[in-house]
Amino acid sequence: TISVNLSGKQLQREDIIDRISAILELTGLPPSFLKLEITESILMEDREDIIDKMTKLKELGVQLALDDFGTGYSSLSMLRAFPIDTLKIDRAFISRLGQEESAMAIVEAILGLAKTMRMNVVGEGVENQTQEDIIRGLGCQVGQGFFYDPSLTSTDFNARLAERFPEIRDQKKAA
Repeated sequence: TISVNLSGKQLQREDIIDRISAILELTGLPPSFLKLEITESILMEDREDIIDKMTKLKELGVQLALDDFGTGYSSLSMLRAFPIDTLKIDRAFISRLGQEESAMAIVEAILGLAKTMRMNVVGEGVENQTQEDIIRGLGCQVGQGFFYDPSLTSTDFNARLAERFPEIRDQKKAA
């Protein structure tokens, strides 16, 4: 899956669905492999228009993730109203795991809520083995953060991609 942050301004564009559809067609990426990440604050603007666009993105087959969950305008009614596939637990909670009981309680609650609503969950900002162990122990199956890999430059990313998928490297050579 390729995750891409989608800003509020981008989501508000009239042609956003057509643009994403065209990008998928141009790249040949199956829609189910694209996960668009949006923040909670976006959901508070022109709700009906945002719901309509999110529904159309879901109809394309694109996945939708709610980024930085728990730090913005979190509400249970909001989660019910929007077609979200994944909740990304904000790093503010993950970074305090093993240090504060309240962080553990919040992460457990988010995981329980997501499970009940049949959503996937990503723990953001995992920076050490303790945090990894805790989120795994709580049932969070996906983590994101420097513990797994540091940020990469575009050159390093391209090299890693070519290493992992030689057919991409071979296509570039042939071109």
